[in-house]
Amino acid sequence: MTARQETLVGDTGPFSEYLSESELAQLLPGKPKQRTLRHWRTLGEGPQITRVGQKVFYHLDDVKKWLRSRHVEGA
Repeated sequence: MTARQETLVGDTGPFSEYLSESELAQLLPGKPKQRTLRHWRTLGEGPQITRVGQKVFYHLDDVKKWLRSRHVEGA
């Protein structure tokens, strides 16, 4: 378990359910580069984002929803 995963398990703060771009890249299968996440965003193919100024964050529920939408039966 990574340090971030351990933090998520016990963290109950108001922003505990948000991941930074680098955190999401480390947690996703295949560990895509942050550049890939940005490319997906420009194509409208990645998880929904929350923008605060120029910073981008991903809510865990949006990431889970996006992952479920990519599920392929029988593959």
